[in-house]
Amino acid sequence: MKNAEGRNEYMDLAKEANLIWHQIVCQKSKNTPRINCRA
Repeated sequence: MKNAEGRNEYMDLAKEANLIWHQIVCQKSKNTPRINCRA
């Protein structure tokens, strides 16, 4: 059970990191239309 809980926490962290990364990329590359910035 601990492995499952840890995996869920890791997935949540990965999702948060992905959203933050998308926000940073979108801010730095507003002139790059090929990057998807829906987040």
